[in-house]
Amino acid sequence: MMLRLNERVRNIKKLGFKHIYTIFPCVFKRNLPSFIYDAEKSAREKGAQDYENPSVELVSIQKVGFVKYLVVWKVRGYRKQQI
Repeated sequence: MMLRLNERVRNIKKLGFKHIYTIFPCVFKRNLPSFIYDAEKSAREKGAQDYENPSVELVSIQKVGFVKYLVVWKVRGYRKQQI
């Protein structure tokens, strides 16, 4: 029982998350879903550099300029071990 508890504690210490901010231009709202999909794909790629099997969660999307949108993603996963 104690061994399992220690394994859980080690796994919890390996969990991590970070926020990824992306700004992209989008003139027409009908193109917005494709830009959001591309932003999610790039967030997954960036998360895969630091985490094993990262999960990506959309935190917010805001219009910050005339044709610019800010998308915030939260990437979670187990940290890759540094050797």
